[in-house]
Amino acid sequence: MLKGARPPGSTTDGPIRGAVRRLLFILAALVLIHLFRPFAALPAQAAEVWESDYLWADIIAHVEKDQDRISGVVYVIGLFGKKDVYHFTGTIRQGLVTAAHYSGHRFQGALKSEDEVEGVVTSRGGYVFKVNARRRAD
Repeated sequence: MLKGARPPGSTTDGPIRGAVRRLLFILAALVLIHLFRPFAALPAQAAEVWESDYLWADIIAHVEKDQDRISGVVYVIGLFGKKDVYHFTGTIRQGLVTAAHYSGHRFQGALKSEDEVEGVVTSRGGYVFKVNARRRAD
């Protein structure tokens, strides 16, 4: 084998890095969950910031609402400062929040209060975890 060559089927991401990326995605989904809940009480075109954390990552979501539709971006900031960005779209109807990333990750949850959302994130690979997010105070 040539120096620096990889065996067939190998990737540059090891099992640990892949797990970290999955965790970061999950964190991003949690932030999305937190963002959807408060928009039920906000006027159309309102934007808010929601925060959560998962394992060693911070999750910050910027959410915009237009009637019952939501969209925004989630930032997952890892232990060493690496930032992953996830754009999402979804809906919030009767206190139920659904959101998805184009790659297949999705969130389903419910508003627990004006400042808190709780739900479940499911990755495209089937990994499921619970998320709880809070709206950032102005």
